[in-house]
Amino acid sequence: MLGYSLAAWLSEAVVYYLLMHAFGVTLPARQMVGGAILLLTLINLGILLPSAPGYVGTYEYFGKLALVDVLGVPAGQAVSVVVVAHAVQYALVTALGLFFMARLSLAGEGIPLHLPAGDNVGSGR
Repeated sequence: MLGYSLAAWLSEAVVYYLLMHAFGVTLPARQMVGGAILLLTLINLGILLPSAPGYVGTYEYFGKLALVDVLGVPAGQAVSVVVVAHAVQYALVTALGLFFMARLSLAGEGIPLHLPAGDNVGSGR
């Protein structure tokens, strides 16, 4: 489990690192790696706060905080990196969710909207 968690976190940090390069963020190599990890950490801690669905606003605020206020990246570049990272993450998770929902035949029909009669939900058993 630890290995899978580490792989997931590292893959997200790599995406941030690559997006920072793609948008022309120029920092020394060690700062780029550290910046990607900082971005990952602040965004993921920030989205723990109650927010709009899909973390809209919170994600961008904490991403901009990491890049602009801590690393000194120009605001335009920082916002571009964060908005595209959020869009990529949101699109990927949504697409995978729709794919598996269709694959598992959870498209809507056949999903019970009520409990069967006689079910003892909440009876303490």
